[in-house]
Amino acid sequence: MHLIPLSLPRRLDIAATSIASAAPALPLTALAGRHVVIEALIDGAEVELSFDTGGQQKLSAGGRALAGGFGDRPFIPMKVWAMAHEHRLFAALQDHLELHGVWSYAMRRVWYDRLPHYFHATEVLDRGTNRCWSTARRHALLEGTPVLCAPVLYAGPMPTQPQWLESLLRRPVARTAAWHRAFEAAALRDALPMALRA
Repeated sequence: MHLIPLSLPRRLDIAATSIASAAPALPLTALAGRHVVIEALIDGAEVELSFDTGGQQKLSAGGRALAGGFGDRPFIPMKVWAMAHEHRLFAALQDHLELHGVWSYAMRRVWYDRLPHYFHATEVLDRGTNRCWSTARRHALLEGTPVLCAPVLYAGPMPTQPQWLESLLRRPVARTAAWHRAFEAAALRDALPMALRA
């Protein structure tokens, strides 16, 4: 699927295309009339989950296998979660689908006080065809599993007015109006230095 850069922190899911192909920047007018799905971008580390032909679970972050070591510390809760749901995840993915997502546990620049889960799925890659599934197909596959998908903000014909797209940014996803107070409370609880609370 193509991600169209709009200088807005949102994804545009245009169609299932080769994951290897780079998406050129397109003006909004070039997308007029096309069906798009705009998903919220949850901040965090890009991660991948899949199974090999022997049914062995594979986890990676940014293309690097999570095989242990100090750099894996922020991903330990993800490993525990993935192991706890291994059978249900394998039933959905088998050995030919790769689940891409965002892991927001200790690997983000945005403070959330209403984050429903640390993992949000963003793509399903079919390794046999090297193509990503559409958003609707991904949602159908993951329905009834412990996996949450990135929230859909809009689905329909591509709006041609940038002001309309900017309106999607006014209501932050996974943050309440009182997020500052929640952040201060967490910083005090964890005894973080004052400089880190600013």
